[in-house]
Amino acid sequence: MADPRSTGDAQPAILVVDASKVTLVAARKLLEPHFGVYLAESGVAAWELVESIPEIAAVFTDQNLPGMCGITLLRQIRAAQDPRVADLPVVIITSGERNETARREAFEAGATDFVLKPFDAVDLLTRARAWSSTSQRATSLRQTNTTLRELVTVDADTRAGNRDYFLQEAIKDRSFCNRHGSDHSLLYISIDNFERIQSEHGRAAAREAVAHAAEAIRSRCRREDTFGRVGDQAFALSLLQTGAVGARVLAERIRQAVALKAFKPRGVVVPLTVSIGVTMLPAEPDLKAEQLLEAAERSARVASRAGGNQVHVSPEALAAGNRAAKRPAASAPPAAAGSPTLPGSAAISDDPEGFIEELLPLLQQLGDANRLALIDRLLVMTETPSDA
Repeated sequence: MADPRSTGDAQPAILVVDASKVTLVAARKLLEPHFGVYLAESGVAAWELVESIPEIAAVFTDQNLPGMCGITLLRQIRAAQDPRVADLPVVIITSGERNETARREAFEAGATDFVLKPFDAVDLLTRARAWSSTSQRATSLRQTNTTLRELVTVDADTRAGNRDYFLQEAIKDRSFCNRHGSDHSLLYISIDNFERIQSEHGRAAAREAVAHAAEAIRSRCRREDTFGRVGDQAFALSLLQTGAVGARVLAERIRQAVALKAFKPRGVVVPLTVSIGVTMLPAEPDLKAEQLLEAAERSARVASRAGGNQVHVSPEALAAGNRAAKRPAASAPPAAAGSPTLPGSAAISDDPEGFIEELLPLLQQLGDANRLALIDRLLVMTETPSDA
């Protein structure tokens, strides 16, 4: 039996778990004037309530329950991934006969306290008040810590990680990829003509441009990618298990997403584009995060000096792509002149990744329209790491 009661915003709730309806009714009468009360007759029903109701501040449970016993419920609470659940005070309800073996088992499983039944009103209320108060303070402390952690690591304007956070996570990503023998790529994304936007339309418009670009970037990157704001007008992405080809395709998607998303500060349409640098560096154990970011930034500057609104792949990434392309490929890349044409998907089915990697130097040479047409075809014919 589950009997949810309205708890209100400020009132903590107590969950009482017992197979006896008499015990549950007694607990409700004693607790209800002071707490929200939830009742359950089994461990399974109790666990469902604990998971779904954040107002529950303490659990009072008997050990002898049908299906999932009280000790199993206690262990499941302590093993929960959610700190709110794992840290819940769990008070074991015991009978008048002291069973030291059962009490020791409960204590070792993580029991917070013990209470006898039949309940003494003062004893039950004292424990409920003490442990629910402790639980609420712990919840408040966790929320404060989360807020402080966000203030330290999150950029307030874009909700992306800040520069320090990005550098820390980029090194972790690089170490992970090195351990697993997989590729690690970085994108440096710089807003074009940022100073002009600020001078002509004001600081508010410049901040709006940053948030606008961040939203477009976030819409294209994967959950596992590390996204950070690394400068006034610059962002970076650390791409796990992604080679030069996948990084290049993702960069083109981001470039296009920013350019096509209407930017209208004060209702006036303002062109907003980005220059993106793609880099991959050798798996050197002593390489610093700043060196990774600087390599990607140099590549983005090349794209910016060439007119902006384009992607530039660094020589290091090109070299990595060329090394990978030495594997036997199923067919030659299409000619650079004119609109690109590709062989049928069956011709590249044996080694699609090697085929695409052979095209990387060609992508650098194509005009914008042809490059996008080629990438669109590749996305249809093959799967790349950035498709996840």
